[in-house]
Amino acid sequence: MKLYPDSKVYVCCPGNVQTGGPESLHQLAFALISLGIQTYICYFKLKGLPFNHENPVHNAYKKYHVPYTFILEDTPQNVFISPETNNSLLYDSKKCSVLSGG
Repeated sequence: MKLYPDSKVYVCCPGNVQTGGPESLHQLAFALISLGIQTYICYFKLKGLPFNHENPVHNAYKKYHVPYTFILEDTPQNVFISPETNNSLLYDSKKCSVLSGG
């Protein structure tokens, strides 16, 4: 995988959920930002759980100050990272590089 100066990394994560997986995804996004890589969390709703579209960031993760979006710019220079719990998200991307956790 190659990153370009204008690359954006989208880290997909369930919204309003606090577990070890989302914590790791927020830590990854925070680390990428600290390296100067434009990175966003892209929240999604887990089936059967409430989802606050107005405020999808769980209080436990606000300390990371990672920007979020619901819109993925599907271009060849961007990267889309999906958690292993929802690989179906990979089908949303047609042009981005895609990575999955499992």
